Amino acid sequence: YLSYSRGYKSGGYNFDRAGFTTPATPNARDLAFQEETVDAYELGLKGEFFDRSLRVNFAAFHQTFSGFQLIEYTGINFIVRSLDEAISKGAELEITWKPMAGVTLTNGLTYTDAYYPVSAGNSTYSGKEMEQSPDWVNVSSATWEFPIGSSLTGVAYIDARYASEFFS
Repeated sequence: YLSYSRGYKSGGYNFDRAGFTTPATPNARDLAFQEETVDAYELGLKGEFFDRSLRVNFAAFHQTFSGFQLIEYTGINFIVRSLDEAISKGAELEITWKPMAGVTLTNGLTYTDAYYPVSAGNSTYSGKEMEQSPDWVNVSSATWEFPIGSSLTGVAYIDARYASEFFS
């Protein structure tokens, strides 16, 4: 499959006087932040194999945000800042395998490159990695469902998550 979508988040105002550029002469424009839009592209493949016991999904994505709304903690409060642009691109692979009745094994691996491009409109974030966005994330799980008597089902479940280092 191939998809394109465009998202929109309205602009607004930070309702905290600490957002004024010059508190002695407040101006409502100092509190405003602009709308955010995103153009998102995705290319993917989905398949089922071995009598549908194995499902494999792959997707590659690219998202460009304009007017990115960044929530920033100033040390006193949180304010929303509008940056010129942010980019997130990468790929993900999901695998679900049911090797026998009652047993399900899953694994999801994602690579993401998310950053603020070099731009005067990206202020102090220009050229930096996007916060809370690790390059690699892997999530795995195993589920075993088994009968308990004639009308109940027991479930044993375990999962693990790995995330590479990221900027916070």
